[in-house]
Amino acid sequence: MSTPLEFDTEILDGGTCAIWLRGSADIANHDALKAQMAKVASSPQLRVVIDLRGLSFITSLAIGEMIALHKSKKAAGGKVVVCSPNDYVKSVLVQSRFGTVVAIAPTLEEAVETVKG
Repeated sequence: MSTPLEFDTEILDGGTCAIWLRGSADIANHDALKAQMAKVASSPQLRVVIDLRGLSFITSLAIGEMIALHKSKKAAGGKVVVCSPNDYVKSVLVQSRFGTVVAIAPTLEEAVETVKG
């Protein structure tokens, strides 16, 4: 059985949009993730940080949604940075070469600094 995927978003000081993902970013939760990423993509904030510390599982579909968000924000002059993946999620991101497209920071604080450029 799939663990529900939970989202929290907050606009941080300086206008960066922070997203916290918790649970499992698997096929059962893909539609919810896609909807959340589309919502953020259409928001006026150009800088986005996605905190993955609460994510227990990730699929290539979820990686694709984060890349789509990155492309959308980059086209508008913005940037997306992910941070704090656990060892399993980090290994999936490394194997998929996600980090060659989207920056991966070890902490939220470093991600916020990186996204500011």
